[in-house]
Amino acid sequence: MAGLLAVGGAGTGWGQSDPEITNVAVEASGVVRLDGVAPAGERYVMQSAYDLAQPFADVTDSTRTARVDGAVGWLLDAGGASRAFFRMKRAGTKSRLTWADLEAGFAGAFGVPLAESGNYRFSYSSGVHAQLTNDNLLVVGHPYYDRQAQVQLPAILDGREGSLVGSWIDITKGLVPAGWTGGEEGSLLVGGMLLITGRLHFTKYEWYNGAGTDWQTQGYYTGGLDGSGSASGLWAVSNKYAHHSRVGGYLSQAPQALRDAGYTYLAGLEGISGAALGRWGPNLFAINSTVTNGRLRAATLICHPEEALQGPSVRCSNATSAWWVANRPANEAWWIGNKVTDIKWIETDTRHGVVCFVYRGLGQTWYGLPDNGPGYPDPYGGTSGFHAEGWALQAWIYDPDEVMEVYRGERVPWNLVPAEAVLLTERLPSSSAETHYSFFTGLAVSELKSSVRGNRLVVLQAGEHVINEWESTPEGYVFDLP
Repeated sequence: MAGLLAVGGAGTGWGQSDPEITNVAVEASGVVRLDGVAPAGERYVMQSAYDLAQPFADVTDSTRTARVDGAVGWLLDAGGASRAFFRMKRAGTKSRLTWADLEAGFAGAFGVPLAESGNYRFSYSSGVHAQLTNDNLLVVGHPYYDRQAQVQLPAILDGREGSLVGSWIDITKGLVPAGWTGGEEGSLLVGGMLLITGRLHFTKYEWYNGAGTDWQTQGYYTGGLDGSGSASGLWAVSNKYAHHSRVGGYLSQAPQALRDAGYTYLAGLEGISGAALGRWGPNLFAINSTVTNGRLRAATLICHPEEALQGPSVRCSNATSAWWVANRPANEAWWIGNKVTDIKWIETDTRHGVVCFVYRGLGQTWYGLPDNGPGYPDPYGGTSGFHAEGWALQAWIYDPDEVMEVYRGERVPWNLVPAEAVLLTERLPSSSAETHYSFFTGLAVSELKSSVRGNRLVVLQAGEHVINEWESTPEGYVFDLP
């Protein structure tokens, strides 16, 4: 650690070495002015934490290059916290995050409680969530009711349940897209949540967009998490590829390079029911949060906008069974029934990677009823829709340097291929049960929703924590990132 500053509590103090913190002052509205001296031309990053037991996270727009005279400075928002800790570090090069890094950092599992209060509860929750500054998760509830609530993780991550904190709230305040006339319960869903400097950004999307309408999707909430705050939006995204069905879902922190360029966060969506728009592979866009004529500007990072440019053919490095070998390459190609459930751009002091969770059909695939296929019936049954003889849950990790080439216009967004692909769970055609290759213990057709704050990654797997005979909630997995 190059320098440490503590703001709040009994007083203010700092320790310093090289680079050197030379001045600190608390100004109006909790803004902290910090000045330092460092070798001219070197880049530095400021990080913050509210609890020294938790890893530090980069402060938004904190990277600075020391001027010719060696001076470097920041104006930092302490976030209204009673105390905050800041440190200044050299911005070094990062190596690509690998799945082995996540395996080494697995800290344990927990269950999301039912937390029933009238109609509100976590049963059938999609697992969409955000990590808060108090280390709780804000998790979406039952899809029929537009509410969210906080979950405090248990002290011991051995599968025991977390606990409900506070009350059920609606961070969207009932906002709907312009021209929305309503629909059946659960027809408009929260697709992503992300806390950035006091704003809780969210997306909303139509779960069955058969008409292919380009609804507005982006909004944010400010104020207390008791529901007393206000919501703004919804806004559309100005980008020829960023249709509702490609941008109304998962949210991610933006890497420092994109924050420096004026982009606040990342957004994407893939695989929703209805029109084929957005179903051709992973989608990810950098979003500028300045509203102009009801729209937000965006840069394309990953996109497969049409069937001719559908997702890459990917074989997982650990998919080595005789079945996989015999059936390649047919089961390495993208299929419209596949789904990307989440993408996160992870950036720590030493690692960076774009992590993508995917489930995909195996063997013969079809649309219709589960028993009308050309081969074995879909092992999971269900109603009319996309079906396959078997399924596989996978993690793909893209190289961020290659994604930034798309941002800079040096390559097209549909020719990216994951640097690493890992099989997490599979149910091969004619198999009677799943084979698990990771921490995730549920079905191969599974929704994984993740969040990153500092060096903590949390993944929720929908429907895998059994509550009773009729209801289940998400199972949670926690990782300490390197």
